[in-house]
Order: sequence, then C-alpha cells, then structure tokens
Amino acid sequence: MASIYSIVIQPENMEYGEEIKDYIRVSVDEAQLVAGHGIAGDQKAGRHPRRQVNLLSYEWLEELAPAGYKTMPGQFGEQLILRGLDVLSLKPGDVIRLGETAEIEITKPRTGCTRLEAAQEKPCRDVLGPIGMLAKVTRSGVIRVGDLVRVVEKLPA
Repeated sequence: MASIYSIVIQPENMEYGEEIKDYIRVSVDEAQLVAGHGIAGDQKAGRHPRRQVNLLSYEWLEELAPAGYKTMPGQFGEQLILRGLDVLSLKPGDVIRLGETAEIEITKPRTGCTRLEAAQEKPCRDVLGPIGMLAKVTRSGVIRVGDLVRVVEKLPA
C-alpha cells in the first residue's frame, strides 16, 4: 500500500537566504491540508489555485540518488513524498486521498525552475522531464507521515 513518506513545508515566518541555491524546508510529522488553499502554515499556500501541493515519488528519488542528485526530503522543493505510488503515472483530474479525509486533485506535471537547479547544483529541467506533480487540495484534513495514500478517482487513459 502507498503511504506518505515525508511532509515538508516552508514556514510562513522563514525567508529564503540571499543565495538562489538556498531552500528552506522543515520536516513535520503532520500537517493540515486546507481545501482551496494548500498546507496550513506553508509560505506557498494560497498563492495559486492549481499549485497548492507538489508531490514526488520516493522511488523516483531513489533512482536519482546514484546520479548525484540531492534526495533528502525537501531538497527538490517538494512538500510531499509518497512511497509506493508512481506519482508520474498520475494525470490531471486524478483524485488522491491522503490519510482518512484529505483529498487532492492532480492539476499538472511539475517542471523545474532556476532555484531548483541551483539547489541541486545540477541540470534538472532539460534532463529529468517532469519533476513530480502539482495538485490542489479539494478536501481538508490532517495528514501524517505514514498515513495511507490511495487513488480514489482516476480518469480513463
């Protein structure tokens, strides 16, 4: 069964450092997902209706580690790492339940940015293809590391 491997946020009161390569992420054991907003207390929450949460697969990160990419939680700028679910196989419109009640809807593949490449100190955008998926929160709820994850609605291929 798929599960939440990590939850990482950028707290609202923490600013990026002066260098573009700085990523400020804090691992948390649980978080509140807020419908139409994102993760409560995260700086990115509420900024964009289709980019409220970004997801990566644990297994995808494991494949990148031998190539020298930084793969600890938060080092790809993600908020959630899911274990046992191929995030890149998801399509816009697919709905994922996280824990008992929270749900997210996949909105689009995530692409890299200049900050990500600086943080990784390696090319990402033109080398890796999609870097996880972006989603919006459609149903509020508390999520915890270790919570089960399941696809509750999958669009036909």
